[in-house]
Amino acid sequence: MSDRLDIDVVIEDDRWLAVSETLDRLVRDAAEKTLHAALTQGSGMHIDQVKAVLKDTQDGSDSAGDPALSICFVFSTDDAVRGLNRDYRDQDKATNVLSFAALDEEVHIPPGEQLPQGDAVFAHETIIQEAEETEKPVLDHLSHLIVHGVLHLLGYDHQKDAEAVQMESLETQILHVFGIPDPNVSAA
Repeated sequence: MSDRLDIDVVIEDDRWLAVSETLDRLVRDAAEKTLHAALTQGSGMHIDQVKAVLKDTQDGSDSAGDPALSICFVFSTDDAVRGLNRDYRDQDKATNVLSFAALDEEVHIPPGEQLPQGDAVFAHETIIQEAEETEKPVLDHLSHLIVHGVLHLLGYDHQKDAEAVQMESLETQILHVFGIPDPNVSAA
């Protein structure tokens, strides 16, 4: 799967380097495991498109050696995320992660073309504060939010109760692979 996924990591705030010197590895591991889990057991809105693109690139198209999927992870600040949240979601506040899916149900990607999944943007101060407030290790919390962001890019949502249960269940399964406890259970 790793050769099928093109991941860009953009660090807009150097404080992220203090969180993890191996941010690239953390992102890649979490994104790959999320994509694998979603493809094998998920039903996000964009799963069928992702499966079709992966199948096309494995069936001998001219671009069989090129990455099939592209995701950009941006590690930024509360101010930057607040601006994006205000401009795109009409909510003038910071949030931990924003995902901007590049796909909708109407888009058709020609065989052999790279599928742009989208971007996930992370707010440093909010994530650190949430980890402290919930008494969770920062890297565990960040891993959860990377998984959460990728699931959003694959079409998962949590606006309705049934969707939230499905998304949270898949998050918990993926995080279990990393030895991270269920993020939806409060620390004792």
